[in-house]
Amino acid sequence: MRSIGLWRAPAVLSLCLCLASWLSACAPDLGKCDLQLAKTIVYAPDGTPFYAGQAQVFQSCAGAFCHAAGATGAGRLGAPHNADFDTVPLGASPSAHDITVLRNGIERVRELAPSFYDRVDNGSMPPGGVGKRAPLMWLDASGAPSTTAVPLVTTSAGKEMLRNWLACDAPIVATTDPAAPQTFGDTVPAKSTTIAPSFASIYGVVLGGCTACHNADANNPYKAQQALDFTTMDAAYTTLVGPDAFANGSCKMRGKLVAAGDCAGSLLYQKLLPAAQAPAGVCGSAMPLGGQAISKAALDAVCNWIKAGAKQ
Repeated sequence: MRSIGLWRAPAVLSLCLCLASWLSACAPDLGKCDLQLAKTIVYAPDGTPFYAGQAQVFQSCAGAFCHAAGATGAGRLGAPHNADFDTVPLGASPSAHDITVLRNGIERVRELAPSFYDRVDNGSMPPGGVGKRAPLMWLDASGAPSTTAVPLVTTSAGKEMLRNWLACDAPIVATTDPAAPQTFGDTVPAKSTTIAPSFASIYGVVLGGCTACHNADANNPYKAQQALDFTTMDAAYTTLVGPDAFANGSCKMRGKLVAAGDCAGSLLYQKLLPAAQAPAGVCGSAMPLGGQAISKAALDAVCNWIKAGAKQ
């Protein structure tokens, strides 16, 4: 249940935070805690459970970009390495590294909670494209898809959800496996889910969270190389299905982004594969940039959608 990088994408603008200023800033009182509300459960499309505030941090801060331990180089876009906020729950048989990453991430969130919220409340976090994009697709407690279950932290509802969660000392779902060796969070079973092989479903769980990089903003530093616009479902379909790969860069004229009927021959599918499974010589960086591969369920849905003709 660890491979839920299906929404992960870097922010458009650099996040140049000085950790020392966070620690020394005059931060607000977080107010009262409603613990029952702070432990509202939502699910990623692959069935991984999160508390909603925990999901907000994943969605807006540390999916695989900026404040994620796995983000490196350009994927951090200015975020300091001592401010990692990883919140992805552990699955079965987690590695010692994964346990350490999650423990360090939630401890950092808790340590910086008042200043963290102050930055969100005054609009300095999240920056640029992350703050502008649409919320990710989540499943509510009933298992129904929802784009409102985890509001962006740039909205009033999202700020209040984040404030309450932080005020309650940021409780997390630490694992889906009762036998996992951890002591810093709760255990919640994963939910069995399927992802439909339709473009609406693919957009909701894979592409819609990539708009921080893949947008038409004239100031987007990635635009000159790939010119992919995922900001709406229609724009994403037009930019993906049919055109040759990219105008510039290492993938220029290296085939079709999506070749209807040909999953293995579509660059979109090739670049979403885990590194160990990617075909030899595939161009450019694996996606999502700096993050884990998307879940197998999401990857299978992408492949089956392409095989069925990549219809909108």
